[in-house]
Amino acid sequence: MSESTDLLTGILGARSTGAEESTLTRLSELCGGLPLALRIIGNRLLSRPDWDAAQLAVRLADEERRLEQFKAGDLKFANAFGMSYEQLADSTRRVFRNLAVVPGRDFDAALTAVAGGMPIEDAWDALDELVDLGLLQDSAGGRYRFHELVRLFARDRLQDEESAAGRQALTERVASWLLRMATMSGRWFEPGYGCPDRPDPDLTAQSSGEEADWWLRGHVDNWVGAMRTSVGDRPSPVLDCAESMHWFSERWVHGAHWHEVSRSERRPRPPSATWRSRRPG
Repeated sequence: MSESTDLLTGILGARSTGAEESTLTRLSELCGGLPLALRIIGNRLLSRPDWDAAQLAVRLADEERRLEQFKAGDLKFANAFGMSYEQLADSTRRVFRNLAVVPGRDFDAALTAVAGGMPIEDAWDALDELVDLGLLQDSAGGRYRFHELVRLFARDRLQDEESAAGRQALTERVASWLLRMATMSGRWFEPGYGCPDRPDPDLTAQSSGEEADWWLRGHVDNWVGAMRTSVGDRPSPVLDCAESMHWFSERWVHGAHWHEVSRSERRPRPPSATWRSRRPG
């Protein structure tokens, strides 16, 4: 982040001498290193000599209002990405804003297809378009992620263009898929389960425990996030998921998330729920 701090310091010029280095570093972090965001924040401070840089950092730390702070004169962060957003096909715009509900840091084409409500082939096309327009970042292994400020922009688009009921249904659909994928993957390692006989047709097929292991490790932020947000609404799927991790956890002893997973496993199961921690018969 030192290059971003240097860029912000250069924009501020003599104004930077009144700010502590830790404050400028924090501002650079909240800008995510994006030159446009750094320029906007620098211009805001330059045009308001009485503003305290530390107070601006406090404002930016409020995720609910962060995008509102990225405007200075004719410069507005949301406008820059809004132009790219308007160039997208309707189906790709839907994918872009729907991906804001993904609980983890990144996602693949299969999860994108779930969020977008589309075949995986169409999800790949949408991801390519989003990367080409700079609205997503791609990485090795077919993984994609938002820049944090772009994720906030996508979330705002979702709130503006989708009803509360639609957002709730979307969140539940994504969380349900993640919980069921994690449960199926975890049970590869549980005696009496292994390869599922009849997996749900919308889940990604796995042909070996190695594939299941790879999925669980690669998507840990997502399925643990789904557990975290679903405890009150879907206690039985959360419990199923937590219980299915018992044997897999021995392969990943030092995972930082197991304490949270074990807390979910100890929650009381609703009386009407069926106990499914062992294969029937």
